[in-house]
Amino acid sequence: MRNIKKYLLLTPEEVKAAKAAYFNAVKEAVTAIVKRELAPIAVVEVNMREDISVCDGDPIYRIDIVFDGARPSGEQASSTLLKLREYLWDMDDERFPLITFIDAPKKRARPADKKAVC
Repeated sequence: MRNIKKYLLLTPEEVKAAKAAYFNAVKEAVTAIVKRELAPIAVVEVNMREDISVCDGDPIYRIDIVFDGARPSGEQASSTLLKLREYLWDMDDERFPLITFIDAPKKRARPADKKAVC
């Protein structure tokens, strides 16, 4: 009960800071998992943002993985997704990681995000 009272006394600014710190920690872990699972593929950048699924309204993480060189295999993509989901479950985070692979040379030519089709 003592811990609950502590969190009930947070100011809105402290809540915002705590959420940002959590998101940054998750992003750092996600980046490490992606790089480990996709090795030896060169991961140039990992971008992550919170979003809402257009299919069912559930909260998700949109994760863009920018790579250079060889494309990830289906097995690597599947393994990466499973490891990310496992990590989020362990953190009691129910958001689903929706990953997109982007070839670095084509990144500049990529159109703006499109609405997902369910």
